[in-house]
Amino acid sequence: MEVKELLTQIQQQYNAWKLERDQEEIVTDISDVQQFLAAYMYDYVIEFVKDVKNLQSFTVGIYELEKQFSLGVSLSRYKSIFEYLDLLEEPFRTGRLSALMSEMEREFNIPMLNNEQFNRENIGVMELYWSISSDRDL
Repeated sequence: MEVKELLTQIQQQYNAWKLERDQEEIVTDISDVQQFLAAYMYDYVIEFVKDVKNLQSFTVGIYELEKQFSLGVSLSRYKSIFEYLDLLEEPFRTGRLSALMSEMEREFNIPMLNNEQFNRENIGVMELYWSISSDRDL
């Protein structure tokens, strides 16, 4: 099995697992994804140990999956906070929304000046960020 095919299969399993978790409304964190990846991939890793190039590709793919999961969990958390803050009354609401934007800037390394490349590479983050920004009562 090619590394690319294996990573695609793992991605599909991961998406199915995440959908199931989301439907159950179970809070997920990085330890959840680590447990999932360890359980699902153990059998496959042994196939690639003999070929260093394949093992390196596999490892990079796993890192990317974990990074995507971490981003998804963070975005979900920020969306939930945004929905909660949106129910608050002014002027407290706008102050908390501004603070939430500052937290996002730190966590996702959002540049101070508009950066088109960053925006393209982080569409989900920026869409939420702009939604929060436009929802403030300035």
